[in-house]
Amino acid sequence: MIRTGNRVFDSLLCTDAIITLRCADSVWLSELVWRLLARNATDGVLYLQWSDYHERYWSFDYERFVRVCGADARMAMQNVHVLRAFTRDNNDVAANWDVPGEYKLIVLDSLSDLYVDNTQGITHAIGKFVQLCIRKRATGVILERRVGHLHEYLSQVSSVIIDVGVSRDVVVQVLKHPCLPDPVFRYPRDRQYRLSGWL
Repeated sequence: MIRTGNRVFDSLLCTDAIITLRCADSVWLSELVWRLLARNATDGVLYLQWSDYHERYWSFDYERFVRVCGADARMAMQNVHVLRAFTRDNNDVAANWDVPGEYKLIVLDSLSDLYVDNTQGITHAIGKFVQLCIRKRATGVILERRVGHLHEYLSQVSSVIIDVGVSRDVVVQVLKHPCLPDPVFRYPRDRQYRLSGWL
């Protein structure tokens, strides 16, 4: 069972599935992802960071991740593997998807940023990701930082789709789930609107 440490998300996440998490607030989504990685590190986690170098350069915040892990930081750093690529060409190289090691959770971050104008490209990359998860017998989590139209193929292969809105409240809307209706959860944040208070 994968977990974030938050009772709302933990009740919605399914093991051995493809899960899409959508949130336009990049800071909030990153905080959630660090907690997801930290809570599941003992079973082996692979984090694929496919960002467009020219559009938005950012790297994995190891210092923040270590703070989230707390006393388990050393173990987490050994069991969470980060793989980066910055161009579409990297996704087309078969060897880049032949990742050694055993993982129970594989997170794919920012893939859609590379394919805003290329539907066929994103379909191919999503398919490769799903195949990787099947080969590793791992739960796959795809992060969508662009909220709006959901790619048709992504909606088909995802067992769970969760849309998170962050403003004065945190609104969690389940767009797809194998055993739930379409619930919406709304939670007020604290007065300072801090992420840590809710997560």
